[in-house]
Amino acid sequence: MKKSYIFILWSLALILSFFLDKYSSILIQFRNPILDKIMIAISFLGSWVYILLFLVVILLWEKQKREWIPVVLISFAVTTLLTYSLKIGVGRSRPDINPLEIKTDKSFPSGHATAVFTAIPIIKKLAPSLKYFWLIFAILVIISRLYLGIHYISDLVAGSLIGYGISSLFIYIEDKTHFFKKSIFR
Repeated sequence: MKKSYIFILWSLALILSFFLDKYSSILIQFRNPILDKIMIAISFLGSWVYILLFLVVILLWEKQKREWIPVVLISFAVTTLLTYSLKIGVGRSRPDINPLEIKTDKSFPSGHATAVFTAIPIIKKLAPSLKYFWLIFAILVIISRLYLGIHYISDLVAGSLIGYGISSLFIYIEDKTHFFKKSIFR
């Protein structure tokens, strides 16, 4: 499927997700102490710090891929800056269904969804053997955020769109221009 169709579908999903926000609490009914601990752990591992660290370690491991580190860092910097700017600008509060009473910043868009989806195009390009593992992990992170009552569905869809879109853009620019390779690795 062409990438333009994927972004159109994702944009339609974002619009639809605002209508589905009233169902954001659906996973709360499955709560139990064991699942609480599992979902907290998944959510913890889905933060941008651990994802960025994971990607840099993978790229440092294989010398021929080290030149992609600036693309990874810039992708994460831009997506993080945009996400937190939107959080401040939109100012949407967290759902009232936060049963663990996790005190965090604003809700829209999800920083965890942004981070985990920023990594998808990078992993697809540079570590394709991990792409299905990562997609499953990304879905688990999103589910954990809903389960914990920290986000609305639209927060997660918006974050995933921002992360995937910006990361794909920087990979495309590097593939076409070799800008980072030319300017940093002379």
